[in-house]
Amino acid sequence: MTTYSAEFGVRASDPTSLKLRLAGIDDCGQLSHLAISSKASNGYDEDFMAACVAEFTVDEKWPSAREVWLAEDETGRVLGFFDLRVETKHAEFEASFIAPAIKRRGVGRLLWARLQKRAQALGAERITIDSDSEARPLLRSDGRCWSARRPPPPSRGASYRGWRSELL
Repeated sequence: MTTYSAEFGVRASDPTSLKLRLAGIDDCGQLSHLAISSKASNGYDEDFMAACVAEFTVDEKWPSAREVWLAEDETGRVLGFFDLRVETKHAEFEASFIAPAIKRRGVGRLLWARLQKRAQALGAERITIDSDSEARPLLRSDGRCWSARRPPPPSRGASYRGWRSELL
């Protein structure tokens, strides 16, 4: 387990250190709650969120089908997570969520750095990311990402504000 402290750019309000680790089946409940509350904090309406509950419910298939990394404080509270799947030099990053109370305080940047290192370690030469508009500043902060508006999936309706980015 790797511990990161405020000196690494994490400015989460109370904890002075965060741990990054692979998620397990026991984390599914916390991850589901975090995913849904994080998405809702981006201003989506109730109808949109109701349509997304199944998609953002993390079950035991998630940690077994892909790497799911989480950041937690010293009490074990999950503050953010991402998933990563690498196939034939291509990494896909489909989910990343940060607790609403600590967005824009460095947890996303910490997870993003871990994602890039893991993708490279697994042999990826390209990372494709499906993200909400809220993530664009982080994804473009290193100057290597491009983004293109992605049409909403039929289940999401017109209120979806998704982007597809690639890091080469």
